[in-house]
Amino acid sequence: MKVVIPTFNKRVSSVFDAARSFELICINQQKQMSRSQVIIENSDPIYKAKRIIGLGANFLICGAISRSIEIMFISAGVTLIPNTCGGVEEVIVAFLGGNFTQQEFLMPGCTGQRRRHRSCQRNNKKMV
Repeated sequence: MKVVIPTFNKRVSSVFDAARSFELICINQQKQMSRSQVIIENSDPIYKAKRIIGLGANFLICGAISRSIEIMFISAGVTLIPNTCGGVEEVIVAFLGGNFTQQEFLMPGCTGQRRRHRSCQRNNKKMV
C-alpha cells in the first residue's frame, strides 16, 4: 500500500493544490517499509494529481483540496483523507496504528466528516 502526504515544514500541507513536496510511504502489514520525498515543481494541481496517481498511491492524506482534484483522485481509486493537519510523523504513526480518526488531526473549522463530503464550514453553511 502506498500513502502520499503533501508536506510543508514537516507538517501536512494546509492546501494540496499549493504543495510541492510530498512524502511517499510504502506500507506492508501496517509497517512502514520505505519512505521517500517526491518534489513536484509544476504548480498545476492537475499535473500533481496525475503524478501522484502515477506513483500508484492508494491513500492521499491532505489538508484542503479543490473539488475537481478530489474527484480526479476518487475516480482513480485513491482513498482521500482530507481536512488533515498536524506533524507528518504524528500523522503517519496514527495512520499506521489505526488511530487516525482522532480529532487532533482535523483542520480547524471542519466538522469531522472526512470522507465523501466536503465538511469545512464557511458562514455556517456546508461547502458542497
